[in-house]
Order: sequence, then structure tokens, then C-alpha cells
Amino acid sequence: MTLSEYTKRVMEKLMADPFVLPPLAPVQLVKKNEGLIAENWEWGEPVENTAIMLKLQHKKDSTKGPTMNEKPISCGFLVLNSKNEILACHPTGAAFNEGCWNVPKGVKDENDKLDLITAVRELKEETNLEYDVDVDFVYDAERMPYLKNKDIHLFVARAKIGESYISKSQDEFMSKVFCCSTFKNDRGFWVQEMDAFTFTSDINMFNKGLRQVIQKIMDELSNKQGAKQ
Repeated sequence: MTLSEYTKRVMEKLMADPFVLPPLAPVQLVKKNEGLIAENWEWGEPVENTAIMLKLQHKKDSTKGPTMNEKPISCGFLVLNSKNEILACHPTGAAFNEGCWNVPKGVKDENDKLDLITAVRELKEETNLEYDVDVDFVYDAERMPYLKNKDIHLFVARAKIGESYISKSQDEFMSKVFCCSTFKNDRGFWVQEMDAFTFTSDINMFNKGLRQVIQKIMDELSNKQGAKQ
């Protein structure tokens, strides 16, 4: 799609509803429709010669869309085994190095009324694990700062592994884990979003932003468990 075709498509949407602008909009679109856009949006400096990065927020008096201070939020699960090791997911195409692994999570859909709804869906899509069937809820870690332009909300869960569960061992539990969601890679092939899984106690496997969140959650979990003893 050319820039002019993209501009035309965005402009048609804008005229129908000024709240549907994408985060990255053509400079020519913004300049030609500055008044209309300014009624509902704010924008920063151009990120390149042809595009302006629009802030993902509406004016305070808007009745639709996110509030002035609201960021997109990623919701998911921190799945732990009996040793408090974390279920790590490896994004397809990423290097198998420290800082490259993730946990099952995804950006909240505007139709999801609760963060937990998003988290449960992402858990199923990225690991094939089902909430209440394969994992037990432990506690809500609540919303936290994550990236500069995104917050995160993780729920802590315990893998159901043992004689009283479907999965009698960790190996049996892991045999069920696989990624159900796919994407088209650079070569045009549909591939799984995640291509490897493991339980780990090494939080350095995760990216820096996620690492800080996980450390805070694990510290809180340790304090909660210590208080019960």
C-alpha cells in the first residue's frame, strides 16, 4: 500500500470517527486536517520524514477512547511451578540469549472488560494452558509500569502438577504446552508466535523491563508466603 493510499484510507476513517487514528499518521494527513485532529488528539515530533507519531490518548473532555493518562496495557500470567520457577516463552525468530524470553501475555483488546479476560485468552493462545484446568490462581499482581508507552498487568498462577491433577509430572505438564497463535514471517510462512518453553529461575532470561516487573512480583510473593508461615 502506498502512502497516498494509506492516507486516503485513514482519512475516510477519520471523517467517520475521529477516534480511530493509528499511532503513526502521515505528515500530510495531519497538516491538512490539523483542526479536526487537534480537537481529539495530540502529537509529537515526526519520527521520520513522512510520519508523525500520534499520542495514544484523547483530550480530557473526550467521551470516547482512553483517558489522558491511560496507556495501552499488556495482560498475562506468571505461571510458577512448585519451586517458584517461571514458565518462559521464546518468541519465534528471536535469539536464544539472555533478555529474549517472555511470559504469556498480550495487549488488552478494547472489548475486554477485565484485564483477566485478556490474560486468560493470551495464556491459552500462547501456551495452550487453560485457566482453572492447568493452573491455579495465586494472586493479582496489579497494574505496573512496564515500557515507556505501555503498562503491564500480570496474574500469578501455579501450575497444576502432581498426583491429584491431570499432569502428574512437570514433563507431562510441559508436553501439553505449545503455541496456538501464529503470524506470517518475513518469508511469507505462517509460524507459531512462540517456539520454545521452559521453567526457569533465571530472570535474566527476560527483557529488562519484564525482568524488573518479575523481580518485584517475586519479592511480593516471597513476602506473602513468609507472612503465612
